[in-house]
Amino acid sequence: TSATGFIADYGGTGWVNTNFRGNYKIDNGAHTLSYGLHYDQNNYNYLLTYGYNWSTANSLATKHTIARGSSKTSAIWLQDFWKKSDYLTLTAGIRLEEWKAYDGYNYASTGAYSNQTSQSATGASPKLSAMIDGPNNWLTTASLARTTRFPTLTELYGMTNCLTTVSTCADTAYKTTATANLDPEIITSAELSFEKSELLRTVRVTLFGESVKDAILQQYGKLYPSVNPNGLYQYWQNTEKVHAYGIELAGKLKNAGTDGLDLSGQVIRVWSAIDESSSVGSTGKSVVGNPITYVSPWRATVISTFRPDGNIVYSIAGRYQ
Repeated sequence: TSATGFIADYGGTGWVNTNFRGNYKIDNGAHTLSYGLHYDQNNYNYLLTYGYNWSTANSLATKHTIARGSSKTSAIWLQDFWKKSDYLTLTAGIRLEEWKAYDGYNYASTGAYSNQTSQSATGASPKLSAMIDGPNNWLTTASLARTTRFPTLTELYGMTNCLTTVSTCADTAYKTTATANLDPEIITSAELSFEKSELLRTVRVTLFGESVKDAILQQYGKLYPSVNPNGLYQYWQNTEKVHAYGIELAGKLKNAGTDGLDLSGQVIRVWSAIDESSSVGSTGKSVVGNPITYVSPWRATVISTFRPDGNIVYSIAGRYQ
């Protein structure tokens, strides 16, 4: 049956990565030095064609949208795991990265196309943590880290059109989002965890928080004001600053009521907000003060595992988000 539609082809999309890692112990094993190298190559190739008749080969004849590009990342890292005493363990590490995105290209059936310029960036991601093995089987861990996250290819080379559901559009044709100049995210995070382990049960409480500079979020903006002066487009943008903090409660109970029945679960509460942003929401108003997109305020997981003997395992799990 003939019908108007679209056919999406991701042929050629994929990735390759290579890792090398080594360990070296010194000072009678008090220090464990870990080091490594990393390389990855990513390719994105998206072709959307009209499917006037999806059952015939000529449905691929007319191109609607093309988005493609490549990226590569090289990294070197070093970590020192220091068993300072029977009660204190310190960990320090750093990861240095070099990233490049290139061969970006966008096309729309309206005739609009763009050869995206190459983009490169470097990042340094240090981390520190201290683990204290305290009395009564309590383990306390504190950590602080700074991380660089580079844009993905779908974030860089996306296509979008004016959204008639939230704005007035004179032109609804697909266009390049012009986001090939996205900056990397800079994430500063901290965590404090308290864990008590006994023979049949474990309980953990974790406090965490992070602040993100240039967070890459899908927001609204007037991408082509000369064509659509009142039109809004949704696309990936750098949001100047966001933050999130929360608490996690987790536990595990073995032989819960009967031999072989194990229960485990966790509940996470997150508070998040956009602190600074030049983009707008679907109503055209500022998004400052709004929660971060796709960050659920509540998450919970429950897992039940039953082993009636050494040969069979039954498991039931539930998740809320």
